Amino acid sequence: MFLSGKSFALYPRGNANPDYTITLSRLKHELESFLSREKQKYFERGMKFHISLKVRYHVIKNEQIVDKPEYHFTAKARTCLHVDEIAAELEPILERLECQIRDQSERGSGFVYTGIDVCNLSLVSYTPYKGGSYIPIEKHISAKHAILNIQTKDDKCILDAICAVLHPCQLTHPERAYHYEKF
Repeated sequence: MFLSGKSFALYPRGNANPDYTITLSRLKHELESFLSREKQKYFERGMKFHISLKVRYHVIKNEQIVDKPEYHFTAKARTCLHVDEIAAELEPILERLECQIRDQSERGSGFVYTGIDVCNLSLVSYTPYKGGSYIPIEKHISAKHAILNIQTKDDKCILDAICAVLHPCQLTHPERAYHYEKF
């Protein structure tokens, strides 16, 4: 099973298009299909993905290109547990990247968008935490007697915690689960 991360470089089709929104729209469809395949192949539970773009600009002064800077734009990594979540998770990333590309062009620096050279995609497997049984807390916290940590052996710890709030135990050792079984 695949446990560590993978990195991919995707080269967008039609990246010489002067309208970056069209390039990003095409890239979105490529990313959706690519992420769906990868999710089904390697990621049993879930995955996190991070996207960065290498974007080319040029600067014109006196009707001549004087510089061709490249910028790398990124967005916050997103988590996807199911294949049907990919499109919804991609949307805010691509909106953020579009804003960064637009802001760089509108800054008054004379930068003119030329194209997206590469889209770097990083994937890692992700297993979300889930509720379970008893987990001991640190001694300095338990010594304060401000937290009641029910010692349960099953996966119904949330039910025991709710019962402990609704029916406080006045006996010794309120952390023991048998006090709440009758509720």
